[in-house]
Amino acid sequence: MAIGHFLMAFEGSFLLALLALVIGVGLFKGNIASQVGALYSPTDLRRAMAFQIFYIRSTSVSSLPRSSPARSAKRSAGTGVLAPPAW
Repeated sequence: MAIGHFLMAFEGSFLLALLALVIGVGLFKGNIASQVGALYSPTDLRRAMAFQIFYIRSTSVSSLPRSSPARSAKRSAGTGVLAPPAW
């Protein structure tokens, strides 16, 4: 992922940077899931709860950028420009 962020600084390597980010995120998420699985033995009842917490947190954190105040204002106004107050 770090390589992808570095490559985004250069205009000519933008698509390569996106590819590096996609691959990096895929490897990162798989690695985290295997670490959560290694926390508890396969017969431990807390293992299922650990995976539930992991997946709930990963989906709620990934949904944060979709609910920005700017997008809410854009949707409510119908345009990208906020209207000045009517005095």
